[in-house]
Amino acid sequence: MDELLGLAALALLLWAVAGQGEDRPGGDVTAYPLVDPSWWASATADRLGLDNYPTPEAFFNLLRLQAAVETVFGRAYRVTSGYRSAEVNAAVPGSAHTSYHLRGLAADLAVDMDLESAASMARDSGLFVEVLTYGDGHLHVAIGA
Repeated sequence: MDELLGLAALALLLWAVAGQGEDRPGGDVTAYPLVDPSWWASATADRLGLDNYPTPEAFFNLLRLQAAVETVFGRAYRVTSGYRSAEVNAAVPGSAHTSYHLRGLAADLAVDMDLESAASMARDSGLFVEVLTYGDGHLHVAIGA
């Protein structure tokens, strides 16, 4: 538990230092240097002109989510949907208002392997509370809060 609290404190410190405590650190996508910007990039947000920058809580969750995904898949994946602000989530067809994406706890992935094998690997890892496959070939994974 102490280790988790230490990581949370570190994540918040990095967020505050990078953006001097602002909600959106200068619009700089490198403000969260430990999380690849693809974890919050959104074509929907870009198309509609919506802000989709992660909150400090979502940033911390994205750190954990990225670590879980990389533990299972290494770098053999591409994030197609990660963190979503409430506005972006509402604009995504079929998204639930309670989606794990809203807190940076879920991602949809394109994986460089058979989808069912990838889903089995994710389930067998025990790192995810939710593992779903979509007909379009994407894998959805979510970690717990």
